[in-house]
Amino acid sequence: LTAGPPKRFALGIGVAFTITSSVLWLAGAPGAARVVVGMLAGAAFLEAAFGFCLGCRMFAVLMRLGVVPEAVCEECNDLSLRIPSIVTKRG
Repeated sequence: LTAGPPKRFALGIGVAFTITSSVLWLAGAPGAARVVVGMLAGAAFLEAAFGFCLGCRMFAVLMRLGVVPEAVCEECNDLSLRIPSIVTKRG
């Protein structure tokens, strides 16, 4: 289970890659566009095959570096906020 902010960050990265590849293609750089699409496909494969989300990992690294404040993802730190049944099972 992953909290919303890291997944939304990963979604934004995917959109940025898609737009970048489209702009590169329209600008007449199909080789560069294919490289960007290949990177996007690689990240999608990791998520689909192994459940490893590169965008979520990047989000975590940015949090550790202080680029993303921890307050953005309080939900990440407390599972009971996302899964209320955990609180009732413990208490």
